[in-house]
Amino acid sequence: MRHELSQRLRGKFKDCLYRGISDVGYRLTPRSYLADIEMWYHLRKLFARQGINTVLDVGANEGQYRNFLRRRCGFNGWIVSFEPVRSVFEVLKTKAKVDHRWLTFNCAIGSQRGRCELNVMRDTHFSSFLDPLQTNVHRSNIIEKNVVERRETVEVQCLSDIIPWLSRRYPIGRIYLKTDTQGHDLEVLRGARGELNTIVALQIEVPVKPVYNVMPTFSQMIDALAVYGFDVTGMFVVSRDELMRVIEFDCVAVNNKMVSRPS
Repeated sequence: MRHELSQRLRGKFKDCLYRGISDVGYRLTPRSYLADIEMWYHLRKLFARQGINTVLDVGANEGQYRNFLRRRCGFNGWIVSFEPVRSVFEVLKTKAKVDHRWLTFNCAIGSQRGRCELNVMRDTHFSSFLDPLQTNVHRSNIIEKNVVERRETVEVQCLSDIIPWLSRRYPIGRIYLKTDTQGHDLEVLRGARGELNTIVALQIEVPVKPVYNVMPTFSQMIDALAVYGFDVTGMFVVSRDELMRVIEFDCVAVNNKMVSRPS
């Protein structure tokens, strides 16, 4: 109990510190944040221009993306996080107690409702419905982390059901979708169906060197975004192997039907 209270107070203090420094026009930037500084400046501008009110955080893990949004992007709207691995979700749920605009759900997001077996990896961030592929990256530490530790049957929901449910209960407004599901992201988009038209912009992982079997290719991901009506606004390196080859990008795109254009 004491440890949990200490964690909550520490997280609350960090949020207040980052917000206070931001309010006077400065940015407190730990060295570890410098790698993705370009991305958080991009998102701050995108969120302001498009009036984003809610972020759907699909594949939340322990809430790292929430911290990124609050502390680096200065986002104060609703965050709705989805994490399927039960033990990881318990950590996420505890962290969410410090933030009254942070909702958490213990489920995966996909193209069909039901239950499905998930590979829980040594590093749970890499947990996936797909099997790991260990031969396509050169001496990367991803190989050590992306190893199946166990399999867990998890609940799967669809955004076509989730978004209307949320809109009836919360003032979610204009939506930004972040999906980080280790090769399953196109299934997330397929499961949104007509509700995809309510998503103003999104962030999706695009592989260059696949790390899972039968995951979509770079060109398939970009082509799918175009078919769904999304235009790319930025590509940001997530990881490289030891030969400096890009393994994957975070791709940010806007819905060309929903985008707010400057006057």
